[in-house]
Amino acid sequence: MIVGASLGGVLVAAVGPGWGLAVDALSFALAAASFALVRVQVAPPEPSVGLVHELRVGWREFTSRSWV
Repeated sequence: MIVGASLGGVLVAAVGPGWGLAVDALSFALAAASFALVRVQVAPPEPSVGLVHELRVGWREFTSRSWV
């Protein structure tokens, strides 16, 4: 992090703030393109037992806490 900030300051001092922002934007574009290539497996959603059941379980958990 320190080296990156120092390099950014040197870049702005050497070529100007406009070019420094352009290089920064290019680095963000490259990062976005790299992130777009990441593939992950999506787990299938677990079947829900129902809203009322979830509320009942949540309320039971909430009331079991003495500090609440």
